[in-house]
Amino acid sequence: MRVGANAGYTNTNSNSLGAVFATPYNYAPIYPLYMRDGNGNFMYDKNGIRYDYGNYDMGVLRPIDPAGNVLQDDALNLNHTSSNAFNIQGFTTIDFLRDFHLTVNGSVYITESRYHGTSNPDYGFNKETGGFTSIDHYRTTDTNYQQLLNYNRSFGLHNVDALIGHEYSRSISAGINADASKFADYNQNSEISGTIINGSMGSSKSLYNVEGFFGRAQYDYDNRYFLSGSYRRDGSSRFDPAHRWGNFWSVGAAWILSKEEWFPKSKTLNMLKYKVSYGEQGNDAIGDFRYTDLYYIANNNNEVALSFSSKGNKNITWETVGNFNTGLEFEMFNSRLTGSVDYYYRKTSNMLMWFSAPIEIGYSGYYDNVGDMSNTGVELNLNADIIALRDFSWNVGMNLAYQVNRIIYIPEEKRGYSLDGHSGYISGDFFDAEGLPMYTWRLKRFAGVNEKGESLYYKRAEDGSLATTTVFSEGDYFTCGSAMPTLFGGFNTTLRSHGFELSAQFNYSLGGKKLDAGYRTLLTAPTGVAAGQGMHRDVMNAWTPENPSSTIPMFYYNDVYGNSLTDRFLTDASYLTLRNLSLSYTLPKTFTQKFMVQNLRLFGVCENVAYWTARKGFDPRGSLTQGIYSGWPPMRTISGGLSVQF
Repeated sequence: MRVGANAGYTNTNSNSLGAVFATPYNYAPIYPLYMRDGNGNFMYDKNGIRYDYGNYDMGVLRPIDPAGNVLQDDALNLNHTSSNAFNIQGFTTIDFLRDFHLTVNGSVYITESRYHGTSNPDYGFNKETGGFTSIDHYRTTDTNYQQLLNYNRSFGLHNVDALIGHEYSRSISAGINADASKFADYNQNSEISGTIINGSMGSSKSLYNVEGFFGRAQYDYDNRYFLSGSYRRDGSSRFDPAHRWGNFWSVGAAWILSKEEWFPKSKTLNMLKYKVSYGEQGNDAIGDFRYTDLYYIANNNNEVALSFSSKGNKNITWETVGNFNTGLEFEMFNSRLTGSVDYYYRKTSNMLMWFSAPIEIGYSGYYDNVGDMSNTGVELNLNADIIALRDFSWNVGMNLAYQVNRIIYIPEEKRGYSLDGHSGYISGDFFDAEGLPMYTWRLKRFAGVNEKGESLYYKRAEDGSLATTTVFSEGDYFTCGSAMPTLFGGFNTTLRSHGFELSAQFNYSLGGKKLDAGYRTLLTAPTGVAAGQGMHRDVMNAWTPENPSSTIPMFYYNDVYGNSLTDRFLTDASYLTLRNLSLSYTLPKTFTQKFMVQNLRLFGVCENVAYWTARKGFDPRGSLTQGIYSGWPPMRTISGGLSVQF
């Protein structure tokens, strides 16, 4: 009998910045940072130099970010988060009857976080309210319990491994929030108790359970022939009790051909293995309580009233992913070159997706199992020791995946719309239909500019041909490609010499179209709250009588439709990222062992070093459909350290 446990605790405190990076992006460079008098001299108040808030104190508001100055707000306002995370895991393993092993695992993860945000009472909009403060606190408790019975036995050249088990997981999340305004003394007490006007408050609690029963068996003969199979039955609290349980299974086989006597002995091909498998797994990642209608509890003249929140669907159930895989693994040139090539076909059945509905029926949509999707592809992995000397080595590795994505089935009752010869349904700016890939754009098509510099849009004429119009509402919708990539993967290289090690890792993705909303925003003509925003330099190349060949529409104030959402703002989503660059040096053992040190290593690492995309500033890594344009892209981090082993 063996018993073990480990525990961990982490405390984190962070102070967040406001939109200090988005501000120079959104602002035109025409607004001052500080307030000045008529002679251009700095103006002062009790906090020192006065920052420019768009002359809010004088009753004048600039159109963009009125009554805001992100630098002074960051200095005076509070955006503080403190969190604690505690975890403990324990296990007991009992060996009995020589070949049986019973293991009981248990774990508890508790995380809690408190956010405190304020808006100072001296500047900006909240000067009129006397300042504002808000508190949010949440706690999550995740528990997991497993009971595993293993059987391992060898009979000569036969090896058997079997497992049956049970698993139960529960996640409880709870939160509470409140806000208030008008501080008594902001600098002395910025808590809610330091204010006199209560605002909103609320609390919430959510529960998620998953339970599973499973079994697995593996067999091999002479470490040459391999067979495996598994089955599990899972239940999820995210579905109605009548549709809560799902059954999932897998089978697989492998054969190391190079161990057969008839396999030709070769210095070129050292090992060859064939494998084939099929398996199914379930997905319930749609959030909690999607199977039932939800309501807000409201106050109606001090009487309880219910206000409709979201539509549930009691018939939703597990999304199932079936995965067929077959391929080869190999080693060549005395194992200097290793790799694998695989073909796969993945079919996703009963896809859990948001299904849009006409708002006039009382709700905008609901989650449903709306169809089937397939992913067909080939994966290639290679790793090569190009140079392998005693004091110098060079290793290179790469992987790539070529994938074709298609929606292969949508129920007839969900096909309420036809477009470009396909029938399906509209999902925001996308069109889901049989024969099309996921995230197929449904947009109007930009046809360039006319001789007056006006935007042109394609429309379908009565005879089926394409015509153009300058009226955006008269333009027709088309399928405009998909956001899904067709080829993706990575490559890496490592150089080692005399204790030094230099390595680099790259990721890439080819194909797909994503919306460059940032470029569209920066080309939008100034009007309303957009007046005074930053602009892209391409507006200098817009159509004018002197520049009639430009494909950018004429730029003028209060242009409402010139930069409407069309395929003009879809951008090639391909990218190349230098994800990791590291350099290390390991001191010789002949030196470190004098100090009873087994290994001493100095290292430096840079993450998110650089990336290259179709348009400078466009980062397609942000989401499946859009690029990051005013938020936080993956930050470059540089770190170093010392590793000592005794």
